[in-house]
Amino acid sequence: MIEKLRKEIDRIDNNIIELLSKRKGAVKKIAGIKRQENTPVIDKGREQEIINRLKKLSKENGLDENFIGSVYRIIINNSRNEQEK
Repeated sequence: MIEKLRKEIDRIDNNIIELLSKRKGAVKKIAGIKRQENTPVIDKGREQEIINRLKKLSKENGLDENFIGSVYRIIINNSRNEQEK
C-alpha cells in the first residue's frame, strides 16, 4: 500500500517539475517582450495578484494558504532572476 502511494507521489512530483519547466518557458517569453518594450522586470501589482489568487485557490482546496504563498514567492523570485538574465 505504501509503495503504491509513493509511486503516486513520484508521478505527482514529476508533473510538478514538468509544469514548472513550462512556466519557466513562459517566463522567458515574457522576458523577451519586456526587453523589447523596455518594461521593468518587477511588477509588484502582478506579483501580489498571483499570490492573492493562489492563496484563495489553495484555501478552497484545503491547503495551507501561507505555505502556498511562501512557495510562490520563491517561484516568483526565480522568475525574476530568469527575466534578468
